Amino acid sequence: MKLTGKKIRFFLKLVLKISAGLLILLFTVVFALRFPSVQTFLAGRIADAIHNRTGINISVERLLVRFPVSLELKGVYLEDESGDTLLYAGRIRADINMLALAGKKVEVRRLFLDNINVDVSRDYPGDEFNYQYIVRAFSGEEKDTTHVVQENTSPWSIDVGTVLMSSTRFRYYDHVSGMDLSARTGFFSASVKLFEPEESLFHFGKISLSGAHLRVHTDKPSAGHSAEAGNGMSLPGLDAGSVSLEDIDISFTSYDGSRFDLRLADMLLEPESIDLQNRIVELKRLALESPVISVVNPPVDKTGEIIAGAEEEKLLPGMANIDRGGNNTEVSTGTEPGLLTEGLEELRVEVSKIIDWKVFADLIEVGGAAFAVSDGNSRLSNSYFNPRNFSFTDTGFRLSGLKVVPDSTHFRLSNMSLNINRTFRLDNFSVDVSAGSEIQIDNFRIKTPTSDAEGSVYAGLNLSNPGLSGFEDHPFSVFLKGEISRSDIAFFLPDITG
Repeated sequence: MKLTGKKIRFFLKLVLKISAGLLILLFTVVFALRFPSVQTFLAGRIADAIHNRTGINISVERLLVRFPVSLELKGVYLEDESGDTLLYAGRIRADINMLALAGKKVEVRRLFLDNINVDVSRDYPGDEFNYQYIVRAFSGEEKDTTHVVQENTSPWSIDVGTVLMSSTRFRYYDHVSGMDLSARTGFFSASVKLFEPEESLFHFGKISLSGAHLRVHTDKPSAGHSAEAGNGMSLPGLDAGSVSLEDIDISFTSYDGSRFDLRLADMLLEPESIDLQNRIVELKRLALESPVISVVNPPVDKTGEIIAGAEEEKLLPGMANIDRGGNNTEVSTGTEPGLLTEGLEELRVEVSKIIDWKVFADLIEVGGAAFAVSDGNSRLSNSYFNPRNFSFTDTGFRLSGLKVVPDSTHFRLSNMSLNINRTFRLDNFSVDVSAGSEIQIDNFRIKTPTSDAEGSVYAGLNLSNPGLSGFEDHPFSVFLKGEISRSDIAFFLPDITG
């Protein structure tokens, strides 16, 4: 067929009319989306479509679309499968590539969340956590339901650039393991490098958090719970370029009466890698400014059982076989272990519960710290050091080359200064520690207003031993050059003689 000029003009006019019609339709849709009534209607239809497609119970008060660059949701409500609240979001705004949604890709350049409430829970052994059905829906897994014909579909891919959050509340309650956690945050920001929720992989660039409050309480695990079996939720794979924290308040309590409180003014963390699954943490630098830490331990007897009532206060035991030659001093133990050794025994038992973690750090810096320990059984003394009840203030130090693995610990501690019970002042303390099948302390240096000494310490103690029973039977020696005053020795060993 021969095309004449008239037919060509007609064809071009037809194409222009169709294109103009499509543009008018597109502009009409975009313009209509700016009306609240249209937004509300569309939000309802989208919620229904998500429910019919995945079985997720969701409702949205309002939807605002700025096609094709941003999407804003207000009043988002998400239920778990039992009808309880899983998530409420006052406002969610995403700078998103809407055209990529057609290919089952969610590309979010910037995500802002405000007034967020999240409740994650599990009630019985064998149950899933209440959010698990959502992960299953977006990962393409099949699940039989009474109201949805579920297909096995290909999973969605999710890419996220920057996440900003303000005024958030998070609650995690697991009746099976006994964990009850609640958290509130003021402001949170993070740049995301890798976001794969179905694989629990989250890699971040810079993370900032301010005005956070965390409360954790643990009860006894329910019957049928097995620590070996896990809690039904695998730990996520985390990584970050840097973590900055300001105005942080953390509190941990347990059914046995123990308590841990932390108030943190400022913290900067630069991790190398964090592998929670394999319990490996590698840090390049950790800096803490003005942390305040309080630890309350339940009173225990010599077998480690928690006891009730106050215990009569004991003095620290003496140390015998002290040989002084000029400014050099060698000390060896030769008495029954007393309060100091018993306090270490309790400490080592607690450490043995977490020693399966591997922790590496190039540098840890702490300034203006305060640290207090008590057990409710004994009182704070200004005349001697009680390892069950003491207080450190104005504490600062540098810790470098830290390596903690199940069978050994190594680190270099330098420039440490502190006040103990507002009575004993340490101006400078430095030491190299290597502990494994034995404990070796080198480059020991201590300076107080009345003491100035350096030397080394050796103890034939195995770090993997969960306790210090038979402490007096292990070889133990101290070599010091300089002078340590009697008043300083008496503060830690008030019963010393000779």
